[in-house]
Amino acid sequence: MTQIIHKVTIAAQEKHDELVWNHSNTGSLTLNEAYQFKHHNFQQLDWAKAIWSTHIPPSKFLLVWRVMHDKLPSDDKLKERGCCMASICNLCGNQEESTFHLFFICSYSARIWNWLSSILQIPIQISSVEEVWNLCNRGWSPHCQLTVKAAIIFAFNAIWFYRNASRFNNKIISWRSAISTIISRVSISVGNSKLHASTSMLEFTILKALNCKINPPRSSIVKEVFWNPPILHWIKANCDGAATTGATSCGGIFRNSSGQFLGCFVERLNAGNSLIAELCGIMRTLELAKQRNYTHIWLETDSRIAVFAFKSQTLCLGR
Repeated sequence: MTQIIHKVTIAAQEKHDELVWNHSNTGSLTLNEAYQFKHHNFQQLDWAKAIWSTHIPPSKFLLVWRVMHDKLPSDDKLKERGCCMASICNLCGNQEESTFHLFFICSYSARIWNWLSSILQIPIQISSVEEVWNLCNRGWSPHCQLTVKAAIIFAFNAIWFYRNASRFNNKIISWRSAISTIISRVSISVGNSKLHASTSMLEFTILKALNCKINPPRSSIVKEVFWNPPILHWIKANCDGAATTGATSCGGIFRNSSGQFLGCFVERLNAGNSLIAELCGIMRTLELAKQRNYTHIWLETDSRIAVFAFKSQTLCLGR
């Protein structure tokens, strides 16, 4: 009995004391267990995931991260750190500089947000920095949502870059140049995206305004069509025809070399198929062009067989 107690005492003396992590089963602390322990105490930020994207350079959304945490060295923050300085916004020159003024209230920045508002076709009224990310949560498709996110991030970066150019290099750069920079950077960043857009005309307008390639949905067939103005002193007429069960109609529109609207027509036909409707639309367009004395008319239609019908002398339309 004395020998057994002696052996236990020796074994206890040879083992060193260790720190034990009470929140794990093994008593050891790993990086994953430390993260899980601290993860429950993290502040939940609705915008935190909105600014990260693999398609945007890290330096761009890191600046936005600093903006969201109010960590940029704007004049108001420098004063809080004890710097005695005269403050003025270098972009508008009307008020003292603060982070919120610089990015949202300044007339220079306001023009950029008004431009983005006109593209998105929604009013942008921002009372706090966090509200700007609500623009990404409007039911956009993944492709359009990424594009809007990129436009917001590059808008922040453009404002800060041109503020520094004005303050440190004495360069006054037009806000239109800032918009051109935003469009080019959004186009480059989103251009490699494989995300798909919807068939919405609003999304089509947004993507084209930001010079982004459109990835149509996989489940539908979408063909991008461009309208080009005619040459000087010419009138372009676009006509079309359609037929359904018991209803046939045709229509057309006239525009000049500047894209200015000159007139249009829509007529209901008595009977016929889609080809008859297309041909009636072409003939009615030519009749109206003659009545209006349009001597140089450029006619466009999406029906190839209708064009062949006018070229062919043997095509019989009644069969």
